[in-house]
Order: sequence, then C-alpha cells, then structure tokens
Amino acid sequence: MAGLDFRLGTRAMYMPTIIANSTLFVNSYYYIYMPTFLPIFWFLAMNQRLTSRAPGRSARLFNSLNCRKKPMYKRRFLHCAIIVVACVPALAAAVPTYTAIDLGTLGGAHAGASAINDSGQIAGGSTTNSGNYHAYIYSGGVMTDLGALGGNESIALGINNAGEVTGGSFYNTSRGDNHDFLYSIGIMTDLGTLGGTNSVAYDINDLGQITGMASTPDDARMNTFLYSDGIMTSLGDLMCCSGRPNFGIGINNSSQIVAETHSLYRSYLLTPVPDAAVPEPGSLLLLATALGGVFGLRRKENC
Repeated sequence: MAGLDFRLGTRAMYMPTIIANSTLFVNSYYYIYMPTFLPIFWFLAMNQRLTSRAPGRSARLFNSLNCRKKPMYKRRFLHCAIIVVACVPALAAAVPTYTAIDLGTLGGAHAGASAINDSGQIAGGSTTNSGNYHAYIYSGGVMTDLGALGGNESIALGINNAGEVTGGSFYNTSRGDNHDFLYSIGIMTDLGTLGGTNSVAYDINDLGQITGMASTPDDARMNTFLYSDGIMTSLGDLMCCSGRPNFGIGINNSSQIVAETHSLYRSYLLTPVPDAAVPEPGSLLLLATALGGVFGLRRKENC
C-alpha cells in the first residue's frame, strides 16, 4: 500500500534516539540533579558542626545567622526548613516513572501508533487477520477496527480530544486512489480532494478542523488543505514555489497549520488572518431604526 504504510518503515530510525536519550538521562543526573543536592549536603555538614563542642569559624558564622540566643530546637527547626526548601527544585525536576503496555493488533502481526489525545485514546494502523492494513482507534484497552472507505486498506494519522480520527484510505482499489477520511461517532466519511484523485488527512484539532494534502485537478500537484465546516480549501499557494507538492502535517486549536514542501524541504507556519469586521446592511438598518426611535421619544417628552 504505497503512500499509506510509510510510517512502518520509520520505526527503526527511532532506536538511535532512544539510546541517545538514555545517555542524556545518565549525564543529566550528574550535571543537573547532583548540584541541586549540594546545598543539602552543606547544611547537613553545618548542622553536624553545630553539635560539636568546639565549633569552628564556619559554624560560628552559621550560628550568628540563626541567632545563638535561640533555643537549640528552634535552630534545628530552621535548619530542617532550609533543607526542605533546597529539596523543592529536585522534586520539581524528578523524572516520572513509566509503564509500558503492548496495544496489540487487529489480528495481524504488525501495528503502529500515530497520535494520542488527552484522554489516552490512540489512533494508528494495524494488520488484520486477512493481511490488510486498517486504521484503528484504541480506547479503554480495546482496539477498534475503523475499516476503509471502499478499498481494503487504511491508516489513522490524527485524533482530537473528542475522539474524532483522520487519516487516509484506499478509495478505488483498481486505480489505487487514496482519499482522506474523518471517523466520528462510528462513521467513516470521505472528505474528498481538491479536484484530483488522491488525498490524505494528517491532523485534526478540537474544533473539527482538518489539515493534510490533496491533489489538484488533473493531479497536477498535491496541495496543503484546510477542511472546515464541510469545505476543503487549498492553502498551497501561500508557500514558496507553489508548483511543488506540499502538505499540512499539524493544526492546533488556534487554527494554525504547520506545513512542509517536498523536494525543497522547507517548513511553514500558516496563521489565519482575521477578516475586517464589516457590519451587515440589515444590522445597520436595525441600528438606525433603534436610534431614530430613541431620539423620537426624547423629542416627544420635551414637547
């Protein structure tokens, strides 16, 4: 399934990153966490010297800062409070502990995850018993097969906090066309294209806005699109060299889209420009009528 299984081939490239991150964690323990505990060791050492019969100059200085005339338990309380305060940065920077769960498959041997929302719902793709590759949503410990649009393969690439999933699916098996889809409330909907035969949706925000790439008429090129309120809009002309393929790979809740261009390997941030507020004629007429009524009443009162 050319064009849909590209994510499976990239799993191996993450291994060097995992090894590098492990090394970084070990190094960060000595260079970040150890300096945090140095003040604690220093205060403990000072406290030990305070309890000795012949305190040194450092202990006398430390005693002068905490007032010698205070009872011993008050000085000890102050020392403990300082130690607690010194521990706060270390606690804030603590590395969380993780557990690993195998999500399983749809009956086949392979599966890949693409996105996760704030509720822990996961979108991705997996091989089935028949050997096809299908989009899935993983929620509550259950992996659900989302099916396909008309062909026999699909993949999920994005999911929002409402559990809506986007991705791509074979639309015409005989020609190998791919179409983007929106899966919501148990229904997979074909979002169409920009006039060509292929499209794929990469991400969806909590407003239900979707971005991805779709082919233009005659399959001249693939353009970034925004799908909102049932309308697909091409955004490819906003970027440099619009004649080259480009695609939107992410969209946030402010409707900002991050996009890339093929061959030139350039990244773009697309930010919506708010339209100038132009009052509707009906609103102006209503306002004029209301103002006329107010002035008419005041004039009548003055008569």
